[in-house]
Amino acid sequence: MINNGYSVSGEAVYGKQFKQAEVRVGLQYQHNFASNDYVIYETQTEMTKDNTYLYTSIDGNLRDNVTYSLGTGVKLFSVTDGIDTRRYVRNLSTAGLFWRINQHWSINANARFIPYLPSLSELSPVLQRVDDVEAIQGSESLRPYNTLYGSLRLRYNNKGWFASVIPSYYRNFSPTVRLYQYDPELGFFVGTPKNTDYYQRFQLRAEVGVKQLFDRLNITLKAKLIS
Repeated sequence: MINNGYSVSGEAVYGKQFKQAEVRVGLQYQHNFASNDYVIYETQTEMTKDNTYLYTSIDGNLRDNVTYSLGTGVKLFSVTDGIDTRRYVRNLSTAGLFWRINQHWSINANARFIPYLPSLSELSPVLQRVDDVEAIQGSESLRPYNTLYGSLRLRYNNKGWFASVIPSYYRNFSPTVRLYQYDPELGFFVGTPKNTDYYQRFQLRAEVGVKQLFDRLNITLKAKLIS
């Protein structure tokens, strides 16, 4: 298989500064093109993917020791293979809050809701041989999926050492998974991506460390619990 392609992206932003906040309005655009020549199957495919994001965001101060950021916008996805074109509209939103409680303690909270479009190879229906026992084949029926992520960081920082506790939550709505079936005519396993129900994960991380030990050494110990 011979792969050819290119990607072009750009962004335009307008910002306005107010007394306690800065407001921005922006437009992001990305264009992807992929051309694949399947020498074995004597087949050529071409696909284009357009990703447009129109958004607004605000960053500001609630108090001298509390800052925030909010952003939301519309994602416009478009995929075409030269014959069929599919378009999707999704929301993308982010939020953040930082609170410096005192000189030692601080809290940082973040949340993101982000849509993802399947890759061009996952959408291509052409069979792609991986090795002697495996092949993959995309699916034109794949849908974009959304991810929700939230985390909270509680941090203690002293002159010589620091410690953090970071609980987080991660959930995929209708994520893509690859299912394999054996094809007796071809003689190998064929993997095809499908949208499933959901995937979620809870995670708890902890860090403790010392800074500038002997004026030149930083040491950090990390622990992680996933469920």
